[in-house]
Amino acid sequence: MTIYVDMDGVLVDLVGKLVKEFKQVIHWEPGKYSLTDVFAITVSQWENLSIDWWASLDKTIEADQIVNIVQSYGKLRIATAPSSQLCIKGKFDWLRKHYPFIKEENIFFVDSKWQLADPNTILIDDHTETVERFEKAGGKAFLYPRHWNASHAEADKNNLKNLQSFLAKHHK
Repeated sequence: MTIYVDMDGVLVDLVGKLVKEFKQVIHWEPGKYSLTDVFAITVSQWENLSIDWWASLDKTIEADQIVNIVQSYGKLRIATAPSSQLCIKGKFDWLRKHYPFIKEENIFFVDSKWQLADPNTILIDDHTETVERFEKAGGKAFLYPRHWNASHAEADKNNLKNLQSFLAKHHK
């Protein structure tokens, strides 16, 4: 079983960095996924974030545990949506620093993650729409609970246990 794991919001604390960077208090409408609305970031600003900016993001608190759980159930792959070439380079650097054992051929920069879906794949992502599209394309998906997605009511409540149960049920 191939298991794709998203970076931003699952392994990488993108929101934490944005809060520090933009010095804003988050007033997030539960279940609404729009970083540009919450942080008033333009497309141009996203595209111009430096390689070092992306490479210096912190891990989420549970990132290492997510990676360990995934590896116990299948082949770990990274599937992340890049915002620019600078983002791609920075994310590669981030992965080399934090998870150097993940080979380059197992890292996928793709805007349409549903294209990776088939009955033998699982996606772990924090974006509701991405998960729904992946499932419609024939894959299985776990919406990692965060305050900005449809599973917001479950955020911070047994996320790792629920992930492990999901993978135990769906892996082959």
